[in-house]
Amino acid sequence: MSEESLTDTYEGYHVVVRPCDQQIRAVANGETIAIIHAPLVMSETHLPDVYYFPRADVRMDLLKPSTLVTNCPFKGNARY
Repeated sequence: MSEESLTDTYEGYHVVVRPCDQQIRAVANGETIAIIHAPLVMSETHLPDVYYFPRADVRMDLLKPSTLVTNCPFKGNARY
């Protein structure tokens, strides 16, 4: 994956998305639901870093949808 990053700015807020060379594992209720070897990490003003997993690498059968919906001017609507 390229070492380039994507940077965007909106009304004083900045978002930087860049590749990460770490292996990241997601665990829910003691069960590994995803292991990704090259996730994207997003740094956003006033928020902790967030790792993005390709949906194809996530055990979606172990998850259930939430009613939570959020909106971001950079990313649009998100469902959880």
